[in-house]
Amino acid sequence: EFAISVSNVTLTGDDRYAGSKTVAKAITNTYGYSGGYTISYECPWITSIKVVGSDLTFTYTTNNTNATRTSSAITVTATDGTTCTFTVSQEKASYTLSLGTLPQDWTKSGSTYTAFWASGRSYEIPVNVEPSYFGEYTVSENTDWITDAKVEDGKFKFTLADNKSASDRTSGDITISASTGDAVTFKITQP
Repeated sequence: EFAISVSNVTLTGDDRYAGSKTVAKAITNTYGYSGGYTISYECPWITSIKVVGSDLTFTYTTNNTNATRTSSAITVTATDGTTCTFTVSQEKASYTLSLGTLPQDWTKSGSTYTAFWASGRSYEIPVNVEPSYFGEYTVSENTDWITDAKVEDGKFKFTLADNKSASDRTSGDITISASTGDAVTFKITQP
């Protein structure tokens, strides 16, 4: 009896980011079948699957979720109607986040940024991400004198209220996170 099979595919390493991958001799069959195949699938992050001979080429988007994702069943059908199914899994992407060029009169020591002459002003600090990231960000902070904190257009934007005390004050942890869970955490000191 004629049969075809395809092993499940896992995308790791650089394949976590948008691109394409060819799996050579992905489709195996009994009796030396040399006919054509068709592919059917419904998976929003796999943008195309092409069959050339017994090779499969996948085109896919970056996995900006916080976990490995797996496609629904992908069906391979030979011209005689014989079918098999397999899935594609893609590990989550990983990013390194950091803050870019500081505003004038700011300094950095470890993960603490000091904002000299910063009372009652709004700021924008670029968020650097390697490799390039086009997903959403969240900002987590619980300091009442830092307001309007958000990431917009690749910049951390926020306002510092006036420091009316006679001493410096330091914020709690401020965390900027990508949708994958990768983050940068820092504090702001205001004289």
